[in-house]
Amino acid sequence: MSISIKSQVKSIKRLIRRRFCPTRILIKYFQKTKTQDHITYQGVFKSFDDARKTLHFQTGYLSKDYLDTESRKVSEIVWHRNTEYEGNYRHRDLLLLLAGMPENDIHILDVGSGFGLTFYYLITNLRKTIEYTAVDLPEVNSIANKYFAQYSNFHTSNIKSLDSQKYDIINFGSSLQYIEDYQAALFDVLEKKPNTIFIADTPVGKKETFATLQVNMKDRKIIRWIFSLSELKEIFNEHDYRLVGSTKVDWHNDIHNFLNFPEEFHHIEHLNLIFQKN
Repeated sequence: MSISIKSQVKSIKRLIRRRFCPTRILIKYFQKTKTQDHITYQGVFKSFDDARKTLHFQTGYLSKDYLDTESRKVSEIVWHRNTEYEGNYRHRDLLLLLAGMPENDIHILDVGSGFGLTFYYLITNLRKTIEYTAVDLPEVNSIANKYFAQYSNFHTSNIKSLDSQKYDIINFGSSLQYIEDYQAALFDVLEKKPNTIFIADTPVGKKETFATLQVNMKDRKIIRWIFSLSELKEIFNEHDYRLVGSTKVDWHNDIHNFLNFPEEFHHIEHLNLIFQKN
């Protein structure tokens, strides 16, 4: 097969994936319906402890089935050398932010990094040199290390044992809302004095920060925060940071909304927030 034909075949495959991917189909469906039938969030609680009292059993991200499934996904991508891995919307948003930074050698601290696919997407697609530190739960870090420890620029850690490394950017890729003591987590990373902090795909609104249950996944109820934008800005202002940009995650707002809550909660939206050091 000639190079030009191979290129055309790759382009057609890519087009098919994009046109018929499940996410796009879901977006179109929920844009048409926008009813209360699809429920992502339930309940308003002052704290994680209050939310736990409503659960008959504790659920979260660390079931064996979940870890095994995610490990297989990483294996299929990494060990098969899938250099055309397109990432997800959070990976692509982060890449654009990094591409626009003046540094050519970028030190990244990724809090709530998951199983390493953000790192893989960046080294495959970003035309810059990165040093990447992944912070997540020990069970998640263990799987990430299985696939990426051979890379000299990939490291894992926990938020309380970070070294004195200077980071150019700290990324919360839709993760801050799952950290029970989010204020302490923010204080820990702000002490590193990064140039930029990116909080991706996080629901925020005008109301006081509250906890809720995420119930859109089978057999799982996950406690998470819905943040007050004013509170986040105040925390960052106290550390000499300012909000320099925000964008809506429109398709998430169509699918994962608060229409099943009283009307005073309907304004809450999933946002990307970029804070920079003054």
